[in-house]
Amino acid sequence: MAIRTITRILPGEFPTPSTGLLMAALVLLVPVALMAPFYLEPFERDEGVFATLAQAILHGELPYRDAWDHKPPLVATWYAGSFLLFGEGIEAPRIAASASAAATCLIVFLLLRRMFGDRTAFIGGLMLGLAYGIPYLQINANSEVFLMLPIVASLFSYWRYRESRSKGWLIAAGVLAGLAFMTKQVAIWNLFALCAFALIRPMEPGSRRSGLKEVATLVGTALAATLPFFVFFAAHGALGDFIYAIFTYNEMFAREIPIETRVLRMVMVEHLDLIPATSFLWAGAAVTVVRLMSKRKISDGHLLLLVWLAGSYLGVKTSGRDFPHYYVQLLPALAMLSALALSDFAAWFQRSRLPLAPVAGAIVLVVASSVGWNSRVYASGSLQQAHEEKFPDRTVTEADLEATEIARYIEMTTEPGDRIFNLGRESQLYFLADRLPATQFIYDRSFWLDEATFEHALRDLRANPPEIIVDSLSIELVGARADELPPRFKQFIKEHYEYAGELNYARIFRLKPTPSSFGGDLLSTSFSGVY
Repeated sequence: MAIRTITRILPGEFPTPSTGLLMAALVLLVPVALMAPFYLEPFERDEGVFATLAQAILHGELPYRDAWDHKPPLVATWYAGSFLLFGEGIEAPRIAASASAAATCLIVFLLLRRMFGDRTAFIGGLMLGLAYGIPYLQINANSEVFLMLPIVASLFSYWRYRESRSKGWLIAAGVLAGLAFMTKQVAIWNLFALCAFALIRPMEPGSRRSGLKEVATLVGTALAATLPFFVFFAAHGALGDFIYAIFTYNEMFAREIPIETRVLRMVMVEHLDLIPATSFLWAGAAVTVVRLMSKRKISDGHLLLLVWLAGSYLGVKTSGRDFPHYYVQLLPALAMLSALALSDFAAWFQRSRLPLAPVAGAIVLVVASSVGWNSRVYASGSLQQAHEEKFPDRTVTEADLEATEIARYIEMTTEPGDRIFNLGRESQLYFLADRLPATQFIYDRSFWLDEATFEHALRDLRANPPEIIVDSLSIELVGARADELPPRFKQFIKEHYEYAGELNYARIFRLKPTPSSFGGDLLSTSFSGVY
């Protein structure tokens, strides 16, 4: 009876076009509704970096050459666009992120509709929308939420090519894959997944040449899509900075993780909150994977989703790090596979010998655990409490919350054209204070991997000393304090700055007021116990 009721409510095909439009509208609204409560949540570090880069772009400066990060440029471009559209507030990129999430859900809806019909399409789009509301994934306006749009659009275009045999769709798939790479480098694994599928199931069965031609087109057009970025930075004299950031430094960043840690993290989840929070997705996807693997022959659509899931998993895991927001890359694949499990449940149950009660009970248990776990964040009394619940590292979370007060002090004690330098990773200070960074390297992480970046930053600071230097290294990993930086930096501080005091987690140094005070033995007594 229950199964027949569900089938009537959500038939295999929408009865009228208006029903389809209504379902699509619901798919669009769900992620926006679930992400909107966190629009004004304090920025975390990654968001602070993107916001600072975007602010620099809007002031006519160039990413990598003038304000550096090791991620490709399109996320900062999203941020800059959001500031132009919605104003330079912390809510602007969150609005853009929810719009990107909604568009991704709609593309999943359209893809599944073509692959498996209306019912699966609606369930898949809805499940992805619900997944974007999982607060423990720390989505906010992080890079992955923008990454999913071109990645899923590439998958949709590739499937349209397989349906229509139109090379235009294949070219679009490659171009979108290239744009995804310029959003975050791990998108390359999803491109590899499309290439692998093309070789496993070539358009012309048994023709290896057909598969190789598909791969060549995908890779060639993806590379072509990235070419304008190289040309742009070369034309502005920043090609070396661009290549160092997104290739050279990332290779050093990856090598920082020992091989044994990499292997362990390939098969484990460090943030245990993610297990109950995402269990409804993993359970549904697991059911579909087991069912498909038990079949003698798998359809093209099913196989494509399985291969694409594998590519997404490698994208999450191959960096050697295990941050919660990395798992966003898995959401579309998990949602689509879960949709297949739910959509086919009625027919599967009728063929099986399992009693309804245990199966229904298992579904209720999984859904209840996910809803209950995630509702803890939504039920928080304030955005501050929600932020603390989402981000378990209390030291860093408190720093996010205290950044506004420090930024307000900087804004009140400097002029709009003044520059500052944050020695640490609290890059949101630049954005919140509305002050541009005084050096190309806006945070300290690169200093510990490549000393040349520290030397470059110190040259910038000596050439144009900023009005304020904020030392926020005290909240970093044990031992990563300014005291351990090369003596030349401490000497620079002693010569040119006076200690203004400590505010929350930050030690603040102000530029000495007169040029005559530069040089010599001018160590202020207020430096005692500081450096």
